[in-house]
Amino acid sequence: MRISTLNKILLFVLFFTVALVWVIIENAKPLTVKILNNLLADNHIEVLNFDAEYVSFNHIRIPKLILKIEDSHIAIQEFNLELRDSLQILKNQQINADDIVSIKTKSVYVDLGDSFFIRQSQQTEDSPAAMQLNLAKLPMIELGEINIKLPALDKDLPQQHTLKMDKLTLTQKGQLDTLWRFDDFPLFSLDATLDKRVWEF
Repeated sequence: MRISTLNKILLFVLFFTVALVWVIIENAKPLTVKILNNLLADNHIEVLNFDAEYVSFNHIRIPKLILKIEDSHIAIQEFNLELRDSLQILKNQQINADDIVSIKTKSVYVDLGDSFFIRQSQQTEDSPAAMQLNLAKLPMIELGEINIKLPALDKDLPQQHTLKMDKLTLTQKGQLDTLWRFDDFPLFSLDATLDKRVWEF
């Protein structure tokens, strides 16, 4: 009799555990999207969709990530983000460049919205920077191929130009290496070392 009761209790615990894990898995994605959107709201960035393969407190690996910034859309493949202290970020309800240890991507596709150049022309020297990069706490950045589809300047001409970045790497020592193309023609390459001061973007 006791064995039967014990079996029932174990069966209930097992069922409850499986149900709890299923509920967590089903709700983890929308909950994470909501948290990310709250953290990125000040920068007008919205997470539309992502497929999380591995998530820990300080390391996020997302095979596919789709973002919206104003009327521009960004699709990122193999996005890896390592943070210094994600619990502190959640507590502060904001993320700064100093909070990032490293960013890595395989490829990025950007479809710039029509308002992009309008917003750029309206910015002045007094406009606050979107993000400051403190070179004393420089994140490691390794970006793969980036394709940027530019908005058409003339609606009567259907042709849209593209910018392509073959790669971009930024080490914690400030070494920057990148190569850009315009409509597949080489535009410029950069191999430089950034001084240890705050850069604004």
